[in-house]
Amino acid sequence: MSKPVPTENPAVSIPSVSGLIYTPIFVNTTLLGAIGGYYNSVYGIVTTIAPIKQAYVNLGVYDGNVARGVQTGLTGPHFNGYYFSIAEAGYGWTTDKPGVAAIGGWYQSGLLKSGTQKEDGTGGIYSFASRALWIKESVGANKGNISGFLQFGWNNSVTLPMNLFGGMGLTAFALINKRPNDSFGIGASWSRLNPYIFSRYSELMFQGYYQAQVYKSIY
Repeated sequence: MSKPVPTENPAVSIPSVSGLIYTPIFVNTTLLGAIGGYYNSVYGIVTTIAPIKQAYVNLGVYDGNVARGVQTGLTGPHFNGYYFSIAEAGYGWTTDKPGVAAIGGWYQSGLLKSGTQKEDGTGGIYSFASRALWIKESVGANKGNISGFLQFGWNNSVTLPMNLFGGMGLTAFALINKRPNDSFGIGASWSRLNPYIFSRYSELMFQGYYQAQVYKSIY
């Protein structure tokens, strides 16, 4: 979700759609427990197809032993029937209010367990979109803007922790005079919890932040 919004105009640059640091901005919660991450890296192969400049299709197959509870960040690749496959198609537009939208699907193979629950493979879908919603009129090179994003995810698993997810947020860039590299924003994330694992029905998170440039690349 935090990828840049494509634009050919540096005056409306959106280097990262948000500076939020809660988990859903990096990993759709319906993929938690199956997809590899920053502490449990996984081996895999990814292919990107870009038929036109504005569109792409990403296809990937990875070691899927994270879903079996293996700490893959400490091991080599496994070839034992547990594989995580994912496909994503996206489109970015570079008008005066640039944005990007994508939809994807994934499948985790192998026998999965959680408590007394078992299933032979599981899968789901997800989507996200972000766009510049308002551009600040300015004489300078950097106009400043407010961008927004939306997220969605669903799976049919009885062993993964979360089955349904929705997220949204707003981010402001370069709105304060003489501080063009500062940004601030808010975000909200809602997840429906797997009833076989949790006694609570759902989880709701809010977060706000201000990212201030101290000196050059120090924030």
